[in-house]
Amino acid sequence: MKKHGILLLAGLMALTISLGADELRLTVDAEARDIVAGFPIVLDVTLSTTGDATQLPVISPGAGNVHVYIEDLRSGVKQRYLGPQWGIDERAPELYAVTPDAPMRVAVPLLFHTVIEGRDDLAAAVLPFIPARYRLTVQYLDAGAAIPLSGSVDVVIREPDTRSERSYWDAMRADPYLAASIQIGNFARHADLLARAEELVREHPDGAHATVTGLAIGAHALHVQRDARKAEAILQRASELDANALLRSRIRYELASAQIALEKFEEAAATIESALSSALDQGLSRDLLHLRGVLRRGALP
Repeated sequence: MKKHGILLLAGLMALTISLGADELRLTVDAEARDIVAGFPIVLDVTLSTTGDATQLPVISPGAGNVHVYIEDLRSGVKQRYLGPQWGIDERAPELYAVTPDAPMRVAVPLLFHTVIEGRDDLAAAVLPFIPARYRLTVQYLDAGAAIPLSGSVDVVIREPDTRSERSYWDAMRADPYLAASIQIGNFARHADLLARAEELVREHPDGAHATVTGLAIGAHALHVQRDARKAEAILQRASELDANALLRSRIRYELASAQIALEKFEEAAATIESALSSALDQGLSRDLLHLRGVLRRGALP
């Protein structure tokens, strides 16, 4: 018989589902709960069990087995969040053996943006994060229960209070495509926005927004422009700025890829180890381990 319960942990809400003696719990936290406007929110989602190993599909926004709801605690308006590439992956997500010693842990970034490229029909469902207090609720749909597992966390989006923060925020509010391109890391459809993003980094090289913008420009340089030297310089600078754990690891993953392309193998190895030390997302950790394995085998691209 299935039993359900609500567990409150340090301001976090988690729904527990008991299947016999096995209890599954979804816990949701945010890497930061006080965030400047225009910066992505990163949810730290953990699926744990107190019972035997349970094979479950990996939490995957792309596969559509996780829903996120945003509630503005001031107005009470609650809507489902839709991010770029969410729910369009037709491949079944990989299975993961959840055990008491090995919970499933996934980072789910929520972007400030007002467009999803090519999906104008979803415009009404895409919410820009403006300064306010929000409750973010995550539902995992593949737990095999009659109701989805869910967990919530409250975050505050605050007004920018430095010249640098205000400049990024004003630019992103003025052009939703710039906001989307910076956070997705893809300027392919809007090449003119790349120059604007580069100008923002030149004018305001420090601060939180410079990290995510530097990652976007560096990844574009590496994968689209095929300019590993430019990518390395930009990503090296971004890696030296303050950033949350997921963003820091993503920057270092791209930096290591650029260093490999430039045949700086020892530097790439050190960058990978540094990224692994702070990687909280299992998918990113897997990619970093693969890159490390490629280096160690000498099977370089």
